[in-house]
Amino acid sequence: MTIHGFVLAGGLSRRMGVDKAMVLSNGRPLVAVAVDALRWCDRVSVIHRVPESLRALTSLDGVDVIVDDEGGQGPLDGLRTALRHSRCDLTAVLAVDLVAAGADVFDDLTTALGPGDVAAAAVGPTLGKQGLLSVWRTEGARSVVDDWFESGERSVHGLLDTISVRWVQMDDRRLRNVNTPDDLLDE
Repeated sequence: MTIHGFVLAGGLSRRMGVDKAMVLSNGRPLVAVAVDALRWCDRVSVIHRVPESLRALTSLDGVDVIVDDEGGQGPLDGLRTALRHSRCDLTAVLAVDLVAAGADVFDDLTTALGPGDVAAAAVGPTLGKQGLLSVWRTEGARSVVDDWFESGERSVHGLLDTISVRWVQMDDRRLRNVNTPDDLLDE
């Protein structure tokens, strides 16, 4: 099976105050950290609301940078855009602010994905469900996500509650995200 990995980096970063994709973590932009977590995929793309702002990053060489289809419609739009652009059997999705997810996490998700599942997603003991750390069956998910979006819904969690998802237990440390500058101090 082929896998197309997508970094969802198109958020408005209201809590961070600056473009989260370009925030440095251990001296590297978060978008570069996320791309590295997906380098094992057959293809890797970044979805961002202003792709031009990322084009100068040499760490993104060989990575497609595309804009959200609807722009500014939230993470569900990012997921929808990923599924529309994916030409692989599976679509791996990683939010740019999930700084501790690596290839091993996606290996667990891909392995757990059952034949009847639309997606496999991470869940932690205290951090709960994380729909933006997930692997999707591209063909099966495309119309489901489109229909959910077209109905006016914007909640990824709401969508996941309506479809067949394999929830994969993970340590909360693997699900840690950064939303504010203070969150970076915990690294």
